[in-house]
Amino acid sequence: MIDANVAWRVVDEEAVLLHAENSSYFGLNQTATILWARLAEHPMTAAQLTDWARKHFSETPASLPDEVSAFLDELVELRLVEGAEANQAAGSAGIATTEPGAVAPVWERPAVERFGELEKLILSGE
Repeated sequence: MIDANVAWRVVDEEAVLLHAENSSYFGLNQTATILWARLAEHPMTAAQLTDWARKHFSETPASLPDEVSAFLDELVELRLVEGAEANQAAGSAGIATTEPGAVAPVWERPAVERFGELEKLILSGE
């Protein structure tokens, strides 16, 4: 489950996250944004999210399970999701594939970029 201290918004198909407790802010690439949005709707285990990604994205690599697990581990480490709840099993109902006729996004390794502390950015005047 997404940490209650995290606010987020999608801008130009990429999410920007702000952790209110420690003022850190992050950017997610397009794949990570799609996975993040899915987790916001339905908390899932790594296996469930991997299965969903395999159905939703095109050109998924053999390393997909490892990439999804690494992404989730990073979210937990950065305190963007709650570790215990991130690993809780959720029902498989609602795991959708790409709608017929829609172009599935191409998989790229999900990436989280830490930009730093918002307070320092504001005080620096940049």
